[in-house]
Amino acid sequence: MNVVKLVSLCFGILIFGCDKDDERPRISIPDQISIEENGLYPEGVAFDAEENVFYVSSIAKGKISKVTLEGNIETFADSPNLVTTLGMEIDKANNRLLVCVTDPGFNQARSDSTTLAQLAAIAIYDLSSGNQTDFIQLTNGTPHLANDVVLDKAGNIYVSDSFSPSIHKIDTNGNVTALITDAAFQPQPMNFGLNGLTYHNDDFLIVSKYDEGKLFKIPLSNPNNFSEITITNGNIPAIDGILLTDNNTLAVSSNNLTGTAPITEALYQLITTDNWATATIEKTVQAGTNSFPTTFTMVDDVLFVQYTRIQALVAGNNPAATDFPIVRVNF
Repeated sequence: MNVVKLVSLCFGILIFGCDKDDERPRISIPDQISIEENGLYPEGVAFDAEENVFYVSSIAKGKISKVTLEGNIETFADSPNLVTTLGMEIDKANNRLLVCVTDPGFNQARSDSTTLAQLAAIAIYDLSSGNQTDFIQLTNGTPHLANDVVLDKAGNIYVSDSFSPSIHKIDTNGNVTALITDAAFQPQPMNFGLNGLTYHNDDFLIVSKYDEGKLFKIPLSNPNNFSEITITNGNIPAIDGILLTDNNTLAVSSNNLTGTAPITEALYQLITTDNWATATIEKTVQAGTNSFPTTFTMVDDVLFVQYTRIQALVAGNNPAATDFPIVRVNF
């Protein structure tokens, strides 16, 4: 079994007490949890607040791993249909884990001509048993890449497609439709388009477009009435993961997939005063060379980000990266 180094001088499973509106005891976790597994490349991360564990995906191996606060990593789910796993979402109301399954070509053991740049699916797992309860194919043909997944308050599922100009919807009956398809979301040649997704309580999505560093607001009642969110005091060259930490605050990760553009890998805090018609960059945190920050998760009221280190994989995986920290973000 691989071990997870808990990097913190003050780490302990300590009870701090409960919030007035939260009966679950608050716990202390380290500022950094370093997942050690040769060539794992975990792109997605989600924290289960009831079990106090992280779930992480894998670009190169496809499997889903479970990282405990006690310091262990173990395989939660693995099967041949998990070619590459990316974004994840915990659906606590239904005790399940939603996982984006796709094939950008990085898993040599499972990628083939029927899945490469075509596979776009959501795998659904029972959190208690680890059993795969459904595998929902979102679309057919090429090119498609299921990147991130989010739930609305009614239980509908939305999935960004980085290789097509679409966001897919799975309703509560399991029916798949296109929430929206628009030329504004078309990715540039040989690049990733739509990427991170997050849901706002006022019933709209915010989605990032990686190749252009843009953010869009998409009202679920009228998706075609979408608008670009104007960043008033700067620009973010490439936007990967996003997460609303409250209704007016957005966490954004930026990284450099090609390694050629002058992009500094960083994390941004954006603030809005007009319900995401516009936004202002409030704070910026440098992520460090070859960190490749991707998706966010909340642990109690603390923000964490997954460092994926995908540069080593894109460069041929020789040598492979072995250490993939989940890092506290201190804006």
